[in-house]
Parts: sequence; C-alpha cells; structure tokens
Amino acid sequence: MTQTITLRVNGKERTVEVPVQRLLIDCLRYDLGLTGTKEGCSVGVCGACTVLMDGQMISSCLTLAVLAVAAALLPVLLTLKRVALRAESVLLLLEQEIRPMATQLQVLAEELRTLSRQASRELDRVGAVAGRVDDLSRRIGKVVGLVGSMTRVGQFVGAATGVKKGLDVFIAKLLTKNRGQ
Repeated sequence: MTQTITLRVNGKERTVEVPVQRLLIDCLRYDLGLTGTKEGCSVGVCGACTVLMDGQMISSCLTLAVLAVAAALLPVLLTLKRVALRAESVLLLLEQEIRPMATQLQVLAEELRTLSRQASRELDRVGAVAGRVDDLSRRIGKVVGLVGSMTRVGQFVGAATGVKKGLDVFIAKLLTKNRGQ
C-alpha cells in the first residue's frame, strides 16, 4: 500500500508517493534523490541520519516517512484546537453579555408600546376638545353677529369679532397639529 505525501525539504515542498512502511531516510535518499543524509548505525545512535523536522532533530533511520507528515500536522492541529477553545470562551462571554441586554430590550419595547397607546388616547381627547372649541367658536360668531346687528356700538362688535378670529386661528392651529401627529 502506498501513500502520497508532501514534505518541505530545504524550504521547497516536494510531493512523492511512498510505501507506508518507507523510512524517512530512504524517502529522502531514494525517492527525492537527496543523498546528503547518510545511514550509519540504523538504530538512531550515531547521528549520521539526523534531520530537522519542525525545528526538532530526529533520526530519519527510525522515522516512517508518512509519520513525518503527521508530525508536521500536529502543531497545526494543536494551534487550531487552542483557537477553537478561545473562540468558544469568547462566544460564552458574548452570550453572558447579550442575554441581559435582550431582556432589557424586551422591557423597553413594552414600555414604548404602552407610551404609544397612551399617546393615541391623548390625541383622541385633544381632537374631541378641538371639535368642541370649533363648535363654540361658530356659536360665538353667530352671537357676535346678532349682537353687532342689534347694537350700534362698534367697539363691542369689533372686540367680539377679534375674539372670534383669535379662536378661529387657535382652532386651526390645534387641528393642524393634531392631524400632523
């Protein structure tokens, strides 16, 4: 059975297909043609087969080539595990911070609904008052017209007319404001 492996040797990535039982020294010498690594004692004592793997000295005469790839992946996997654990702790902190805020938002939304209902009721009451004031203004206008036609006192009629015009302006502004809201 063979395995395709990718090794970084002398700064260059090299891909080779090797039998799963192939020693790293044999992969380097025979599959990749790198004869600088020598075999001495074949038991890892002499140091002739020593190579650096991820900054660590290893005896290539004792290490399977496919394990060299797995050993290269181990630091990456450990780093990924640390990142995942950190991400999980950050998510837990966020959840602890967001949960009270969500509750506060629900309370504030309910308060806003209550205030909106109260404002609608107040606007309805203001509209009813404006309607009454408009009715009174018309009636006063009729009375002033009648009094003005019955009396010759121009000052009284002028004053009453001024009051009527003032009430008309007040009612118009109140109705306009009520419609705008």
